[in-house]
Amino acid sequence: MSGNEWVDVFHLVVPVAYLDFVALDKRWIHFVRNHLPLSQPSIANVYGPGELESFITVRLLIERLRLQLEQRMVSSIFLPVTLEISE
Repeated sequence: MSGNEWVDVFHLVVPVAYLDFVALDKRWIHFVRNHLPLSQPSIANVYGPGELESFITVRLLIERLRLQLEQRMVSSIFLPVTLEISE
């Protein structure tokens, strides 16, 4: 690999290792999917050209689920609780 390609590898390693989702170009998608010894869930889900709609859809669904979970947690905190005390 050329020096510039090694720089690209160093720039993709941290996002792929620490994020959930990463958008890359075709060459690096192939590299991540076929040459790294790890796969999901140990590394990010990677998306490339032609997969941008899937990338956005997944992100929107996850955000919607996160908001629903937060709302359920908040509403459950404020639900009235009745204790029955038996003698």
